[in-house]
Amino acid sequence: MFEHLRAVATQSAECRQHMQGALTVLRACGPQPLVMSSSMQKAFCGLRGVAVFTAIEEREQTFFAEPDWLGIPFENINKSTRDRLTDLGVHIPNLLQCFDLFSANTTTEYTTQNFETGMSLLTQITDLEQKFEGWLSALQMTTSVPLYWSRDLPVTNYHRHHDTECVPKYSNKFHQLVFHSGPVAGLLVHYWSFRLQLCMTSVKLQQGLLGYVSEVPEQVPAQEQLSQSLQKEQALADSTAQLILGAEPSLSSCFEGFVCLQPPLRIVTSYFESLNLPIPVI
Repeated sequence: MFEHLRAVATQSAECRQHMQGALTVLRACGPQPLVMSSSMQKAFCGLRGVAVFTAIEEREQTFFAEPDWLGIPFENINKSTRDRLTDLGVHIPNLLQCFDLFSANTTTEYTTQNFETGMSLLTQITDLEQKFEGWLSALQMTTSVPLYWSRDLPVTNYHRHHDTECVPKYSNKFHQLVFHSGPVAGLLVHYWSFRLQLCMTSVKLQQGLLGYVSEVPEQVPAQEQLSQSLQKEQALADSTAQLILGAEPSLSSCFEGFVCLQPPLRIVTSYFESLNLPIPVI
């Protein structure tokens, strides 16, 4: 069963059709019925965690970001760390959709109004990035030991492989991460995937904004600020992509990985593909 589940393409065309059908029924019923059953609440949490990546790949706003869907299904229960991470992730598809619309409107020319709209969108992305950082800080405070470390470090009391079922399948220890447990690995790789998706969007947005301000003398202060921010985002995107790749050996060797690894690998693939775009012929 494990081998079958690990081989399933959760974002295949067939799977997406089933997902869209389930989401259509769920939205039609509304969030209130979920409160009546703890089993339905648990199922909802699992479905939402998968659906958010579908929405990210389709780059379309999801109803899971609406206030009622963020609150009502969780009445009388405490949100888990994973739930709180998904609460942030459901806002990414809307930002991607806004960015795509913005890009479509600035293909031929950039105006002052376009610049202001772009800066507003950049602020929204930055605000969400800060909320993700807050989530990670809260996760780190739940344990006194590291959440992950490099596999080539000497084994100490802090650097022990707590998840005995998750043994990396590769003998080469280069650039591999070991995690405190399988669930922690799943949480972190989803966190890194959300951050990488935001970084990619922020980088593209800032590159466009810089192209505009570089031709406007009165925007010199904004140009310097954007340049520094762009460099920071590019460095963060690269390091985050490397962390996702470092997590693959562990996650692909355990039960946790079959659910959580496929979407992150597609996101990291799109990142590296964006670094190797063909040079336009002039």
